[in-house]
Amino acid sequence: MLLAVAIAACVVLLLAADRAVKAARKARRRREASGALTSVMPVIGDHEPRTVS
Repeated sequence: MLLAVAIAACVVLLLAADRAVKAARKARRRREASGALTSVMPVIGDHEPRTVS
């Protein structure tokens, strides 16, 4: 019985670690894509806010 609990705990830990690694990879790819996009876009110049009549 104790062996089954230990095996189940190991499986749960492996699944949690796998999800954490996938989330970290996804976040890194998103950051890289965002950085690449902003490096291509021109800088928006400062201007006065428009007033609506």
